Amino acid sequence: EYMLARAKYLPSKRQLAIEAVFVTDYAARELIDAQAAFYVNGSEVHGPTGRQLVPMASLEAAQSLLGDSPGARIIRYAEITPAVLRTLNRPRDKHSTWLAVGGGSAD
Repeated sequence: EYMLARAKYLPSKRQLAIEAVFVTDYAARELIDAQAAFYVNGSEVHGPTGRQLVPMASLEAAQSLLGDSPGARIIRYAEITPAVLRTLNRPRDKHSTWLAVGGGSAD
C-alpha cells in the first residue's frame, strides 16, 4: 500500500526515486525483486496482519500454492492496485511488506 501512495504516508518528505523494491519469497525466505515475483492473491496463507499477497520467486512455486487455495489466483507486480489490496481484509497499520531501496531525487 505504501508503494502506491508514498505521498500520503510521508507528505512532508521529498519523494525519492525508487531504484529497486524487494519482497520476501514465501517459500525460500529470501529477498527477491518485487517486479519479477509472482503473487498469490486469495490464498489461505495469513501473515501477522491477516491475508496478504504471497510473493514467490517462480511461477511453478506460485502454482503449487494455488492448489492449496481454491479461488486464489496469481498476479504480477503491475497488477497490484489499491483495489487488490482492499480485498485482503487486513487491518490498517504502519507496517509494510515492501522493502524499498531509494536513490536520487525524483524532482
